[in-house]
Amino acid sequence: MLKTIKVLSVPIVSSLCLSLAYASPTSNEFTPCKKGAILTLEFCLNENSHNRNKACWTKSKESYDSCAKKVIQRHDPKIKEAKRKAAAKAKSDQTNLPQ
Repeated sequence: MLKTIKVLSVPIVSSLCLSLAYASPTSNEFTPCKKGAILTLEFCLNENSHNRNKACWTKSKESYDSCAKKVIQRHDPKIKEAKRKAAAKAKSDQTNLPQ
């Protein structure tokens, strides 16, 4: 049984390492996300000083999550390749336009 676990774990660990090697944003890339979430929270709390409920925290978290998702997607090789192909197609289409 232990041999089976070792055999199965090698491909799983290898694929995890490869995917991490491809997509690894650095912590400083999330700094704008943190700043945006803080600004969202501060604005919401200032506008709703009479009603400081969970809504402001939710808006702040949504702001951060949306930004962080974009940061992560910038490092996704599939998304990078799709953008590259779309740019190449747009350039090709533009050069093939009748004058």
